[in-house]
Amino acid sequence: MKTQIKSKVQSTRRHVRFALLLVTCVTHSLFVTAQNISINTTGAANSTTSMFEVLQPSTETGTSGIFSRRSGAFAAGGSTAYAFWAEAICTGVTSTNVAGYFTASGATNNYAGIFDQGNVGIGITAPPNKLSVTGNANFSGKVGIGTVSPDDGAKPHKCAIVDDAVPAPWHDDVGQLQIRGASSSAKQLTLGVNTTAATSYAWVNSTLNGTGTRALALNPDGGNVGIGTTAPQNKLDVEGGAVIGATYSGTNASPANGLLVQGNVGIGTTAPTNILSLGGNSAQTIWMERTTTAATAGFGLTLQAGGAIAGTNNLTGGDLTLSSGTSTGTGTSKIHFFTSTAGASGSADGAPTEKMTLMGSGRVGIGTTNPVTWLEIAPPGNSVGEIALTSTSGAGSQIAFGDNAASEGYDGAITWNGSLSNVLEFRAGNNGTGVGGGNTRMMIAGSTGYVGIGTGTSARPNTLLDVNGGVSLRATTNAQITANTNDYAIGSGTTFRLSSDASRNITGLTGGYDGKIIIIRNVGANDIVFVHNAGSAVANRFDMSGGLSITISANHSITFQYDATSAKWYDIAVR
Repeated sequence: MKTQIKSKVQSTRRHVRFALLLVTCVTHSLFVTAQNISINTTGAANSTTSMFEVLQPSTETGTSGIFSRRSGAFAAGGSTAYAFWAEAICTGVTSTNVAGYFTASGATNNYAGIFDQGNVGIGITAPPNKLSVTGNANFSGKVGIGTVSPDDGAKPHKCAIVDDAVPAPWHDDVGQLQIRGASSSAKQLTLGVNTTAATSYAWVNSTLNGTGTRALALNPDGGNVGIGTTAPQNKLDVEGGAVIGATYSGTNASPANGLLVQGNVGIGTTAPTNILSLGGNSAQTIWMERTTTAATAGFGLTLQAGGAIAGTNNLTGGDLTLSSGTSTGTGTSKIHFFTSTAGASGSADGAPTEKMTLMGSGRVGIGTTNPVTWLEIAPPGNSVGEIALTSTSGAGSQIAFGDNAASEGYDGAITWNGSLSNVLEFRAGNNGTGVGGGNTRMMIAGSTGYVGIGTGTSARPNTLLDVNGGVSLRATTNAQITANTNDYAIGSGTTFRLSSDASRNITGLTGGYDGKIIIIRNVGANDIVFVHNAGSAVANRFDMSGGLSITISANHSITFQYDATSAKWYDIAVR
């Protein structure tokens, strides 16, 4: 049965009938007028603001002012039963319709409405759940789900969280939403929004007992997590930059689409000891992928140490250190350098091969992987080993030689002197200062090939052999003549040490050829006389500048040069 209370009374007769019916059912005061009906126990006058009013003081027995029930079996075909129907459909420019107004106050516990069984629908005629809301909802007080004493306030607007002046103990935030069990000591998940700073942020924290923090897992059973992206392709996808570290977080901005990390980073290791540590039980490689398709070179890789800040004075830049691994016992480690050699045109790979090796001993091999000297160059195939020193300013180049002792300096050098029109200088005697390698002892002029010995540092040699000072050519063994000799065999030597058992003559020398120079020194006590004599073969005879003979006494020497045109030996110097 459907009970309706309409806003207009059609006739006084209908009111009288309804009043008589009520009189037979209740013993309270009844007031009936042409516009309203009032039922009360106090004898008060009827209401002038309501069409139907029931007033029952708390001193009366019973719990309900109005009790409406519809029961019984539905008619065939079924129907929808309404125990109570309220409808406000008034119209007007400034009118307000309220279909039901419920208020409870004055008692210890005040409940404006209790829905004991069934579902409640707001904005929906067939609610599928205990509370179904279609549209927006607004809560200005505290909201408790699963609790009658909610700790946090909420004002959902598609779930917007507002402050209720009860911040979490670990974080002084202004708005929180808490999910936990029935006990205050249960595990909790709290969401909040910080608005005290110029840059606000949202946070999520997992706790136990509301104090200690706990781990927070995102998609622990699988799936990907995206930050800044709606389509994450990996366990964690971040579109943009990221910052890791207590000091950097909230203070420093990461590079565009980059990563800013405070502390050490480990790849393949759980205990990195350096800024970047690579772990594993096999050799590791840092690799630039092959992505270039143009005719230019692939992407390069640059290692550069830190430098001084621009504009600062007299600051040293950072050192760049390349180190091989630590060895133990008799083991060593090396540094290998690989490059790719040009091959035939086309798409065939030119795989890099080892070109230089730095041994654990410090020896360097170029073209060899096992150098036996401090610097060993082994060009491939039949190529000539070359070392080139160049100077872009034209001042020259130098190779210096010296002792490891700091007081020794560089004792010698080979210098290409550009200031003397390309002269190769050989220096010695530095006396422990500088890197010049000492005074110039010999030089070779690059344009003429002239050799200068003792000519100084500023004068170029003027002849094929320019010697400033005496010349001494020494033999290593002594020979003795015991008789006058017509054709003395000198062989291929250039310096001879002779002695004689008495004053002896030599009338000719064998083995002469055009330009050959020999020096003969008398290392004995008796004279040796060189004489032009027909007793010698024509091609072995002397042509003396001072006459027919020249005598050299003890500790003196004579220098001869052979002339093939005249087939004679000519004396060119006597000392």
